[in-house]
Amino acid sequence: MDNSYPVSSVWRADDERSGTLGSLLKRCRARLEPDCRSFGPHLRLPVRVGKAVTQEELAEAVGISRQWYAMLENERPPRVSAALLARLAEALVMDRTERDELFRLALPELRSAQLTDRSRALLGILRPLRRLTRHLLAATSEAEVLTMICEHAMTELRPDLAVGRTRVGVGRWEYAGAGDDSGGERVQRLDELLRERKGEAAVDHALCYPVIAQPGEILTRYERDHRLPDQSATDRGELDAVGWPDLSFAIACVRTPRGFVGRVLLVHQSGHEYSETERAELSTLAELASLVLR
Repeated sequence: MDNSYPVSSVWRADDERSGTLGSLLKRCRARLEPDCRSFGPHLRLPVRVGKAVTQEELAEAVGISRQWYAMLENERPPRVSAALLARLAEALVMDRTERDELFRLALPELRSAQLTDRSRALLGILRPLRRLTRHLLAATSEAEVLTMICEHAMTELRPDLAVGRTRVGVGRWEYAGAGDDSGGERVQRLDELLRERKGEAAVDHALCYPVIAQPGEILTRYERDHRLPDQSATDRGELDAVGWPDLSFAIACVRTPRGFVGRVLLVHQSGHEYSETERAELSTLAELASLVLR
């Protein structure tokens, strides 16, 4: 559990789940420390710090009435939406297992369905994406948006390097990244080598411009090499020169109606096979950036 959200000794780790929605909500509320200053992203009023978290506080945090929330805890649950459940899970600082249980108990149609690993993975993506969206809407520049996307990708997808590129001219791409500095230097050195040896257009070709042009469209290195075999042969020597012979990458397109063209590039310094979930998250990040930059 994150130290930002202390839990109370009222709750014991060996407590057994009773299998009801109310018991799950009560248990998660009871474990929140009275001295906590926030639960999830929700700040508490100073006068409430030091007191037990009440039904009324949680109701206000997720945007419902106390009476409505009391019905959830008292086993008389009204029909609830997935969006409300997500807010409850965030406010109660639920882990992934608890979130799965919350949705299963609150939504009858899920009770007879066993979530697959893929479904669990996709549910795990949603919470941090909601938080990222709030930050993106406050961004003031294209570079800031790409930097936020890259920082999120580094945390959630864990590549060796996440790079944001903005096209400013033929073969000219500004750089914004997250990860170690040496990785960023290699990316810029690779640009220089391609430009020196093959010309300006070689940099554009390496970044699949304009081969992928729709927001969220993705190519991995494997896919690019099969789709553009000439490009594979062109940049192999330059990759060797910067020490990335086994580089694997995935490139996602960021594009807006007003003409902004960007790339989000995830780099693994050794062979990496991108899963369907990783591809879906990267594509969503690029589409989200495109929407914010409209």
